[in-house]
Amino acid sequence: MSALREQIALHISRLGLPTSPDEVVVTTGAHQAIALTAQMYLRPGSTVVVESPSCPGSFDLFSAHGAQTVGGPPTVGCAT
Repeated sequence: MSALREQIALHISRLGLPTSPDEVVVTTGAHQAIALTAQMYLRPGSTVVVESPSCPGSFDLFSAHGAQTVGGPPTVGCAT
């Protein structure tokens, strides 16, 4: 797993954002990443703007952590 984190950090650093392997978290998928982020940063009453349609279950994950969800339009394009 450490080799994967090292390669991800190297890739992100090459894109212009200096990153060390200990700043990289690898999850088993989007659902786990969203749940981990919600657990770390949300407090009851927080408001989260979520693209609609969105990753299945994301509204439920945020609501389970006491956040209020607001659906927003999908992002057009992607900045790279």
